[in-house]
Amino acid sequence: HGLFFTRPQDSVTAFSAQKRTALLNLFLNSADRVFMSKKTPNPKMRVEKIKVLVADDDRQMGRRLTSELRSNDFAAEFVDNGLDAKQMILAWYPRIVLIDLMLRDGNAFQVLKFIKSQPALNHHKVDVCVLSGHNDHDNVRRAFQLGAKDYVVKPITIDELIARLVFIARDHRHIEKIMAPDSPSEEGTATKKKGPNYWLQLSDLLLTQGLSQTDIIERLFNLTRMTAIKVGGVRCSVVRFVDQNSGVVIASSDDRSVSGLNLDLNRYPEIRLVVNTNSMVAVENITKHRQLKYIQQHFEKINFNSLIVAPIMHKDQVFGVLSVRMPTKKTTLTDNEILFVEVVAKVISLTLNGEDTSALEKIIRAA
Repeated sequence: HGLFFTRPQDSVTAFSAQKRTALLNLFLNSADRVFMSKKTPNPKMRVEKIKVLVADDDRQMGRRLTSELRSNDFAAEFVDNGLDAKQMILAWYPRIVLIDLMLRDGNAFQVLKFIKSQPALNHHKVDVCVLSGHNDHDNVRRAFQLGAKDYVVKPITIDELIARLVFIARDHRHIEKIMAPDSPSEEGTATKKKGPNYWLQLSDLLLTQGLSQTDIIERLFNLTRMTAIKVGGVRCSVVRFVDQNSGVVIASSDDRSVSGLNLDLNRYPEIRLVVNTNSMVAVENITKHRQLKYIQQHFEKINFNSLIVAPIMHKDQVFGVLSVRMPTKKTTLTDNEILFVEVVAKVISLTLNGEDTSALEKIIRAA
């Protein structure tokens, strides 16, 4: 600007057209270099961190946990009472609320009820993970019934806790929307569902296997093999739920010898969720989940594969689950795959209801 507008007018007009053009080009080239050197962030490349609100009346514990979460690429905030937790939920919209069961001015149950009652949260997904020093069965069941996604018993390592938070934050399919075999998918044409005849024939085939005269363990093994082959799973297992901390593998498609293997259910939050809510869970691979992909690089031991888990019933009680884990390369689940697993779980339930399960109980006692 100084070059062209602070000099006397006669000096400017004295410049030849050629010189003015050269100077203008010089200025424009310099400006280009300056602006190009400043890389403007592409808004599409920015990934908002997963928000976690920590609510714990133990301030030292809560602040330390908040700091750990921040250092592991979560956006974390801390409050030490229920009232502040409710206010922060409405003001900040955390993706996950990590809350101690007992607070100075209330408890986690009250916060769960509050979340369900707020119309402002209808368009903001807020999941709750309850922390407690006790594993009381009634408290666990009540938390899940009120909408909690997990119930964690302290003490727990930060790596184990983050694995649980990752499970909560993953994309869960809404199973209730795809139960009708002939209804269109949410996208309209994303998944072509099979007709009723297909499912009748399939159910007949599965029932034939489930109600055959072979040993019950052998039948369950064959059903898991059929399921793994049909949906392309790397492993399909029938797991008996023993208590909130433990389960036992009854049959697994990839290895007969694992029958009787004891499982620590604290490492399998999907099983606890299904058992305590008596509903299916279908979780998709995080390959397309930008926030979790960012976290995954720090936690190689966390399993990010797609999975489908369905409840197995025995005499109106949850016996356990049918769990299918998909290969890493499979990033999405189809409605037909989810429906197939549900059908197999129902066939296994029918099989167990008509059987003497003493052989299964022997496996459980041996474990």
